[in-house]
Amino acid sequence: MPVSRSRALLILLALSFIGLFVQRPSPVYAATFNVTNTNTTGAGSLRNAIEAANVTPALDLIEFHIPGSGVHHHSDDGTAGHHSAR
Repeated sequence: MPVSRSRALLILLALSFIGLFVQRPSPVYAATFNVTNTNTTGAGSLRNAIEAANVTPALDLIEFHIPGSGVHHHSDDGTAGHHSAR
């Protein structure tokens, strides 16, 4: 027995509504790189994490674990190699 057009629409709407509440899987990251200081270069720096992430072909995650309280700032004057962090 064929399904009527209105019944098919009702089923489609119900499935769409249910889809709003279904938890989607979290993205899978190839690697996680940690920023642990505000240095402009070297191990633990943001630049180091970005450069390492750019080498991998997959999606990566950069996490910040800079010790100390307060807001940490990183600035870039727009020219390559001229970053400052405090």
